[in-house]
Amino acid sequence: MFSVFDDDPLKRSALKKFLLLPLLAAVLLLIPTTACSVFGPSSPPQPILTTYINDQYGYSVGHPKDWQMTEESKKEVYFLSLDPEKGYFSVGVLENATLPISEIAKRWLVAVSQMQDDVVLVDTVKMEGLWDWYLSYDYVTKWGEDFHAESFFKQIGTRVYRIETVGEKASFSNYPFSAIISSFKLSTEQPTK
Repeated sequence: MFSVFDDDPLKRSALKKFLLLPLLAAVLLLIPTTACSVFGPSSPPQPILTTYINDQYGYSVGHPKDWQMTEESKKEVYFLSLDPEKGYFSVGVLENATLPISEIAKRWLVAVSQMQDDVVLVDTVKMEGLWDWYLSYDYVTKWGEDFHAESFFKQIGTRVYRIETVGEKASFSNYPFSAIISSFKLSTEQPTK
């Protein structure tokens, strides 16, 4: 019978090394990927959100349970992080709105420009789905800190809902704003007039 090794121990040993090295290399390449997925998350964990319900204006929104909630009125609610100077979000309701949503977003940016220094528009775009309009901008505080903000607008009849997320520009992505935005829900009922 014909043998690849020809019964030569040196050839047999060399062939085994030749075949085993790529297999060993493939196994070693898989270990870091497996270890990362088993021993640690590849992305930051999602925060546990507590739900705030506003029955008067028919919406609910999640927020980290250690964030402080402040109701200026039922129309304007603020959620402040543990360091409120660094990050927060707010939900505002505008009633009797007759302007198009794009104009309402533009006027919001003008109002922000009157309260903050060096406001720079980053993006403004029409959306589809839960939100009708998106607005993002940067500004400098009176203490010289760079901040980033994003606002989402939804219009139902003559009522407009707005969520604004605000945080230091350098650490904006560290806040759970995407989870908060996606937690926003409107009640199935149309707003009362």
